[in-house]
Parts: sequence; structure tokens; C-alpha cells
Amino acid sequence: MPLRARTLAIATLLTTGAAVTPAQAAAPQPGWRVTKTITTRYFAFAGLAAPSAKEVWTIGNPTTVLRNTGTGWRNVPLPPSLRNGRVNLLSASGPANVWVQAEVLAPDFSTVNYLVRWTGGRWAAPVRLPARTYPTALLARGPQDVWYFTETGDAVHFDGRGWRTYRIGFPVTQAHGSGSTLWAVGATSAQAPRAARWDGRAWRGARLPAVGKAWLASVTVTGPRAAWAVGTAGGRSLLLRWNGGTWSRVGSTAVRAGFTGVVPDGAGGLWLTSVGAPVHRYRAGRFTRPKVAGVKPSRYPLVFEAIARVPGTTSVWAVGGHRETKDFLDAAVFRYGR
Repeated sequence: MPLRARTLAIATLLTTGAAVTPAQAAAPQPGWRVTKTITTRYFAFAGLAAPSAKEVWTIGNPTTVLRNTGTGWRNVPLPPSLRNGRVNLLSASGPANVWVQAEVLAPDFSTVNYLVRWTGGRWAAPVRLPARTYPTALLARGPQDVWYFTETGDAVHFDGRGWRTYRIGFPVTQAHGSGSTLWAVGATSAQAPRAARWDGRAWRGARLPAVGKAWLASVTVTGPRAAWAVGTAGGRSLLLRWNGGTWSRVGSTAVRAGFTGVVPDGAGGLWLTSVGAPVHRYRAGRFTRPKVAGVKPSRYPLVFEAIARVPGTTSVWAVGGHRETKDFLDAAVFRYGR
């Protein structure tokens, strides 16, 4: 708008008594877009964590650990003993509490699993897990509050001094907590969905609505008495809500493909990833499917492999790309907001 026109517009507002509200004056929130591409062919993302605006991490294979502190992405090499292995899980609560689970092949061709912690300036000595321990989920809530879950239904906790094993009874796909509220979700080998809550002493199974054969892939805790879980039931999307007392199903079959991830959007809604579309938004009982800018055309589906919101903001990160079977042909990092 020319300067004279802007001056006249401002004068009109002043003389009519109208006011420019902060919402009107604020610039629109940047939508989903590509922010970085991975040039390694057939690269596969394995995890994403965004504990703060200037602390975002992602991992993938061939073995790669990337960190963004607000000035761009850089590689953070793992300890030499893990560099020829494979990274599978990532969780972080801050710049000095970033955990990665990696597996390496032993001389006898058996698989050995490790956990390794980034302490702010270096990697601590890797922790070798017991033989035949295969982690399925990892949650770092603080330097003295770290969990990993195994395919045999164990939940193993680190309190800053040592590790203690609890029984949860099913393979956990993801766990998430806020304050004292901590939930874990997954499914049995018979495709019976499961959810359990930590009560401070043990994991207690929760009663879920009848949905038939299904599995839960992701959970997010949004308050002391509020949580959401997502997955697949009968080949269609499954969205469950916990109101502090019971779990109930939300009418999510409008999305045909199953959900794979969920995070709050910071504005009262949810962001959800699925196998049928990279991302959906759920607000006020409605699903929308936003566009993703900067994506090259491809005959393969665009998939978000992992999604993470920066706490206390509406800024959200994701990793994925156009996927052929299990590998990405054009792996990329995506972002919503600032």
C-alpha cells in the first residue's frame, strides 16, 4: 500500500474510533513447509525431539544424529563404538539430557543395544542393556527421570542413580507425560490396544472402549486430567480421549488411514500424522488437511515419520518425505510456525 494510502487508512481508524487488536496486527503464522532436505539416498528417519525452540534433535539411518540450536542443523557424531550401528529411538528434555538408543552387531552376529546420553557438550559413556533386551519406546523427562520400554512388556526407569524394572505387560509404542501424569500406549500381539498410567509406584492398566482389533501408536498428555491417544482400528483412524476418568472414542473415522502420531497444536487442538496423508489438524471436532509448501512432486506418498511440538508454543517440527516401502527417497525436515 502506498504511503499516502496507509496514512489515510490510519486517519480513518482514528476518526472512527476503531482499534487494531493484537490479533489483527500480528503476522499470519507460517504454515507447514520444508526447511531442510537430506541428500543421503534411502535415508530413514527414526526419531525427533524438540524440548525448546533452540534445541531440536533428529536421528536416522544410515546412522546420523542432527542438532539444531537455532542457527541451523549440524551433525553430532555418536561415540566411535556406536557409529557403525543403527539408531532407533530418541528422547530429550533439554540441552543436557538427550538420549539415543542404538544397536550394534556383536562379533557373534548378535544384536547389542545401548543407551547414550548427550550431557550438553559431549556424549556420556554408552550404557549397555541386558542381553536380548529390545527397546520399543524411550522417554526422557529429566536427568533423573528416564524410561525405556521393551518388547516383552517391561518398563525400565532411571532415577539418576540406577535402573529399576517394572512390569507394564505389553510392548509400548510411545509414552508421554506432563507433570505427574504419565501414560504409555501400545498393543498386544493379538492386536488388542492397551494403555497404562504410572501412579508413582506401578503401571496400572486402563479400560479402553471396545474398538475391535486395533493398535495405539502415539499418546500425548495435555493436562493433569487430559490425554489423547491415536492409532488404527479396522484399517481406519482411531482417536481416543481421556478426560481424567475414562477413555472414550472420538469420531475419527472421517480419516480413512490410521494415525501414527499426535501432539497438541498449542491452540486447543491437535496435529496428527497418518499413513494416508502427512498431517491432519483436529480442532473443535473437525479434521482439516493442510498443505505442505516446498514439496517436490512424486508418485510416492508424502509421510511424516515423527512430529514434535516445542513446549509452550505453536511451533511444530516433523521429519519424513516421500517413502518407497520403508525408506525415504527425498527425506526432509518440516516445520509449522516460527
